[in-house]
Amino acid sequence: MLTALSTGRVCASSVVLLLLAGAGGLAVAQEDQSGASAGLAIESSGLDDALYPIDVGARPGSDLVDVRDTAAEREPVDTPLALWEQLANLTLDERANAHIELELGSAASNADHEAATSIAALWNRGNYELALAQLRKLEEAAAPLGLGIAWKVPRALSGSRGLDRRIGGTRDKAQTMNLDYDAESGNLFTAVRWGSTTGDSAWSISISVDSGLTWSESYSFSSSVGMIDVDCAVSDDYVYVAYVAGNTTDEARIRRCLVSTGGIDGSYGYQLVFDAGANAVEEVALASNADDFDNRIYYAIIQDNDVLRWAYDAADDGTTFVEDSPAGSNPEFGLDMTWDNNRDNCAEFIYVSYTGNDGNIHVLGHSETGWTDWTIETGAGSFRTTAISAYEDAIMCAFEYPYSNGTGIRYGISYDCGASWSPGTLAVPDGSSVFGYFEPDVDARNGAGTAIIYQAEAGEFDPMYYRTRAGFAPGAWSDPTIFNDYDVYTGSDTAIGYLPPLAGELFSHGAMYLSLDPDFRTIYFDRPGSAGASCGDTTPPVVSIDSPAALECACGSIDITGSVDDPDGTYVRDRLETRRSGTSSWVDVATAFGARSGVLYNWDTSLLTQDFYDVRIVAENECGLSESDSTLVYNPTEFDSLKVSTPENGRVYGGWVCFHGTAWTQSCFADYTVSYRPAGGGTWWPVDPHTAVYTSPIIEGRLASWSTVEMGLADGEYELRVVGETECGNAATTSLTVTVDNTAPVARLTAPENCEVFAPGASIEIHGEVFDNNLDTWTLAVTGGPYDDWHVIAGPTMLNASGLLATWDTAGLPACAYTIRLQASDAAVLDCGSSSHVVEAYRSIMLGGLASADLDNDGDVDLIDFALFLLEFHGPTP
Repeated sequence: MLTALSTGRVCASSVVLLLLAGAGGLAVAQEDQSGASAGLAIESSGLDDALYPIDVGARPGSDLVDVRDTAAEREPVDTPLALWEQLANLTLDERANAHIELELGSAASNADHEAATSIAALWNRGNYELALAQLRKLEEAAAPLGLGIAWKVPRALSGSRGLDRRIGGTRDKAQTMNLDYDAESGNLFTAVRWGSTTGDSAWSISISVDSGLTWSESYSFSSSVGMIDVDCAVSDDYVYVAYVAGNTTDEARIRRCLVSTGGIDGSYGYQLVFDAGANAVEEVALASNADDFDNRIYYAIIQDNDVLRWAYDAADDGTTFVEDSPAGSNPEFGLDMTWDNNRDNCAEFIYVSYTGNDGNIHVLGHSETGWTDWTIETGAGSFRTTAISAYEDAIMCAFEYPYSNGTGIRYGISYDCGASWSPGTLAVPDGSSVFGYFEPDVDARNGAGTAIIYQAEAGEFDPMYYRTRAGFAPGAWSDPTIFNDYDVYTGSDTAIGYLPPLAGELFSHGAMYLSLDPDFRTIYFDRPGSAGASCGDTTPPVVSIDSPAALECACGSIDITGSVDDPDGTYVRDRLETRRSGTSSWVDVATAFGARSGVLYNWDTSLLTQDFYDVRIVAENECGLSESDSTLVYNPTEFDSLKVSTPENGRVYGGWVCFHGTAWTQSCFADYTVSYRPAGGGTWWPVDPHTAVYTSPIIEGRLASWSTVEMGLADGEYELRVVGETECGNAATTSLTVTVDNTAPVARLTAPENCEVFAPGASIEIHGEVFDNNLDTWTLAVTGGPYDDWHVIAGPTMLNASGLLATWDTAGLPACAYTIRLQASDAAVLDCGSSSHVVEAYRSIMLGGLASADLDNDGDVDLIDFALFLLEFHGPTP
């Protein structure tokens, strides 16, 4: 949760450790001149949130509820959802807005990787149900999966303007959060860990382009088996996110999103930075040198064997991490890390803080030559939250400390690059009105001084405190001010980060905390030091874009409608800006002055290339406060994909003809048509008179059906045409020519005669006729005698024939009855299948054997011969 070069605490379990033992730490130097205060005592009854019972010692683990809490404040128990169930719960609009990616562990098989790739491709093409079915099958086979969702249009999830802004929309059960900003664009970012370390959980990136007034979720990465820890930091054009998922606790990974939009950098994928082997990664921390060189990311982890590991991005592009871990470290909990901006005389440029397994607070400094370990407090306990920040020669580490009446806030500070340290006290509980102070986070990034936030368990309402100290030398801290509008969930994570100052501000920070209001672990953002504009207007103007709506098509010249105003101040101007999706630079399109509503701008998209485009209006009042509203449109310049796989050009078809193929565009699909006409010209007619226009895109499926028989079409050649069109009129056409043949071939035998008798060994001439305009083949075959099946005596032949078809040599064949078959088929593909017209003709003949039946030797076989036959075997006829 640390900012790019300063502050933030990474607390993997986010628990409060109420340790009622010990009374003060070991002073390393003179007590810092802090102007210490015990904080504001708030009279109230009842305690809440995540405190451990007093008789339970300090220990890590899941959040526990104080024995004095009400049942309503206890953490709900949920049945973890599998990834396929999480996707299945998305609405239709959310599904269309979600571009997914599945991530597997390094030990996954090639088959699992291929299956995951196939599932993501199915989902991203809109085949949601098949993707869900295959994902469920893959998960039930115990494949270790993570789910990334890049929102095509960032989901606006912030709350009202009047109070602290809720982040995450209806999401609840936030665990940890991190805050950073991009100096070039001014965009703010938070990486939030949701859920638990054992059940379904996620981390998400949310972006604010208006100094924290509104937030949108741009990316989400889910797991059905827990998310261990998350941290983020900005460097160059990216927001880097370090994370450990519950299905691969031995792997510390990193992804990145674009600072321009918050969208995921899909080409980057993920990098495996640390492999813990047989151990598990418990906490992660990121830092960057964004305020100096703005080109490098630093990554630290704590393993469950109490080892600190550290690596830096040697290639300056987030792709090549080199490990340079300190020797002899003993971290247990409360990892944080910072870059020392403008470090002047300091050899160290990275500082890491943690509580060790020796019960002490440690700060490690890293220089080009190695590591230095400073113990800045003893006897604090092994599971205390720490937060560290540095500027020039000053380094400050704040942490929780066990006093006799409960947990308080102390810090160690060095004004000489760590050569000497002084202790300081910020908050000590009194055991009656305030029972503990927890979760400090500190920032020294801006160069104006140091700021700190922490929370108090004071009953109801529990406050969040904000304090500052000008400069980087000993001096008094400001009195603690309460900045949270909602009751803080004590013992839960907090975050503070430097932000670009608004008008009238000296100290400029953003702060985040968790509350039970209105849902369990609701996350809120506030600017605790905002002094408002010096001219008296403390609220920015109001700007709203009504149209085009998100994902609407930008066709030619479009109107941008909405309203711009400043109800409690003087509105000055606004500007229309656009940028192509995936790029960081906004392009000024036009500027206008004065409050107004209706058509605000007209934007000509005719010269733009095909892609998604961000469109925003940035408004400004006389005090320099600004606000913006944005939308995302798609500018189509062509119809993306039109393909006909069947019917095939040049082939012959009959009966029903099925059109298969693809008619699809990434966005702005309007319709497609399938039509026919006789070859050579004429009017185009729909192949299905009942459906002239198809309004649903098809990917490798049936496009249309054509009944050539029911429509009474004459045999012959026809032209076929498929036309796809976008909502903006961009069209693609595919044409082909086929032959319609609904007439069966002619197949006729004229000789020999049926029952004609031939002497054994005779050469028998077979005459007949075979004809078809699209003849495929014909054959002559016989059966009988020694042939149990059809024996081919001529063919297959592909030419029409008439007259003598073949001469059958019967030499060697026994006397017997034989049947001759003429079979002919054409080339027509019938009824969307592979069959064709088939016609057959038959003749039966006799080889030899008639003389033996002429019993009266009169030269023929007749009834007299039959009577003599019966008399011979059965007696006289009746």
